[in-house]
Amino acid sequence: MLNSTRVYFAALCFSLAPTAWCGAPFSFESAPGRLPKNVVPVSYDVAIAPNADALSLTGTESVQLQFRAPTATVQFNSLNETLSHVL
Repeated sequence: MLNSTRVYFAALCFSLAPTAWCGAPFSFESAPGRLPKNVVPVSYDVAIAPNADALSLTGTESVQLQFRAPTATVQFNSLNETLSHVL
């Protein structure tokens, strides 16, 4: 009896979750933010190395972008960072 109750509840969750609990699917167009919508980040690869003595971080980041329209600039959010080797 317990296993069949679990299976029923799991099936109910999967069938109701997209509409009842999760809300509308994510829309990049309607997502809040100040960045332009013509360049969309698709994936990130981040590696960070902290330096406790210097109270600093060093690292690398690679971002895959989708260009939805031709653009002359790409804008990123960044605060209190020194960027180098930007390609």
